Amino acid sequence: MGIIWVHICILLNFMAVFCVKDSPKVQPFYLPANPESCDDVHMLCKAKSSSRTQLQWLKDRIQIGDSTLLNATISQVGSALVLNIKCISVAHAGDYTCSAQNAHGKDEFTASLVITSAPFWLENTQSEMTESMRQAKRDETVTLRCPVGGHPRPNITWHYRVCGQVRFLRTQPLNPLK
Repeated sequence: MGIIWVHICILLNFMAVFCVKDSPKVQPFYLPANPESCDDVHMLCKAKSSSRTQLQWLKDRIQIGDSTLLNATISQVGSALVLNIKCISVAHAGDYTCSAQNAHGKDEFTASLVITSAPFWLENTQSEMTESMRQAKRDETVTLRCPVGGHPRPNITWHYRVCGQVRFLRTQPLNPLK
């Protein structure tokens, strides 16, 4: 992407005037280190180039457009493109890319937004669990689901009571959920 194109534009009084046409170079942007749910986040997409450059925002390699990202607005401020997200949630976590393109090339910069969140239920499975346990027969394997989210990834511990005593079950590693 570091190619510089040189064209002679004007020849005046035997002096050559050169116009440099170059590919864009995206300026890095930084995201907050430990944002929490419902914080506001602002990102600035800007590129250096002597040629007219088109900027765009992407989340997880998909272009962000009108109403594609909850509580997000994109606005042109001078030569920059600003992405504002109000009241972030775990749905906003991901890789954000500022992309710049002109007739001479393209450049990108990507940063990850990691959102700290307390554990939460992805769906309520209590009635499903109750029914599975009610129908279980002695020495039969029962599979119980526990769909949870959060960051850092929650640890899940299963326990049950036998004659008033609490017993803990061995827990399988949790598969990552996005």
